Amino acid sequence: MRKLLSVFAGVAALAATLAGPSSASASETRFTEVAGVSGLYRVTGAGSDVIAQDAYDRCGAGTCFFQHYQGEGLLWVVPSCGRHHLPDYLDGKSTSAWNRTPTPIILYDGTYTGRLGTMPGWFKDDLNPAHDNKLSSVDAAC
Repeated sequence: MRKLLSVFAGVAALAATLAGPSSASASETRFTEVAGVSGLYRVTGAGSDVIAQDAYDRCGAGTCFFQHYQGEGLLWVVPSCGRHHLPDYLDGKSTSAWNRTPTPIILYDGTYTGRLGTMPGWFKDDLNPAHDNKLSSVDAAC
């Protein structure tokens, strides 16, 4: 009887493994562009470490801001040099960034007022806690 139960348990485990998603598909990160907002993506998937790494990789060669710590949540790619207001979805809600350029990015709390400071080139981390959830606009001074 024990052998029979053991066989049934093994078959059930194998069936669950085959019926469920593969580990590759379960950890796939998806980037969905937010309709009507250029350069803004909703990042979803399983496993925060995987999502964060994929989101940082998605930044390309520019500068990106993220809704949550360590590159998670919404992702906004700064479209070009010059002044830009963060999309409404991220206005006052950005907590991390990656500046994959040598260009310093000036951070503002407001529409190019209330200067928070400068993010140096090659910066990749959470924003200064004093700037957390305050960022409204940026100036890519290149």
